[in-house]
Amino acid sequence: MGGFSRGARARIAVAGLLALQVGPVGVASAETAWIAGGQQVNVRRAPDVDARVLGYAAPAERVEVLETSGGWSHVKTNDGTEGWVASSRIQTDPPPAARAAAMTQEIEELRTKLVKEGDASKQLRAKVDSSDAKAREQQAEIDRLLAAQQSVHREARNREWLTGAGILLAGMALGAILSRMGGRRAGPQRLRL
Repeated sequence: MGGFSRGARARIAVAGLLALQVGPVGVASAETAWIAGGQQVNVRRAPDVDARVLGYAAPAERVEVLETSGGWSHVKTNDGTEGWVASSRIQTDPPPAARAAAMTQEIEELRTKLVKEGDASKQLRAKVDSSDAKAREQQAEIDRLLAAQQSVHREARNREWLTGAGILLAGMALGAILSRMGGRRAGPQRLRL
């Protein structure tokens, strides 16, 4: 931009910014519409009743409206034909047949989803039942191990009691023997410290 004056550069910059905000010129987004009425319509080369007919659009046929001008709509039909149709023959709401077809398709999709969800539910139920069976088996094993542990504790306690009783009896017998032996000696015995 070296050859432009400072003012020209500023105008070019402003024009560039405006172009970015406005977007591309002439590019319109297509809108979905349907052919209204009970008869087919002519798709013409230009927005004029005398323009050559390129093809036809059936009643309730879905079309893409590319632009609208002076009572005419530039459309693209299902078979790819692009041309002009009187705007009065275009409706933006889908006809009952199209709505019914869409609802039928939605019902089928929901039915398929329901079947899949039902299958997933059955699989989850089988997993839950399997997990419950495993949990019952594990609980039975835990109960068996606890019973075995209590049995081992009882046996150990019984051995301790028997050992203690044996020691007590042996001490008593030894005491009896020693007291008899001590009674045979003459005189009192003195403890020396």
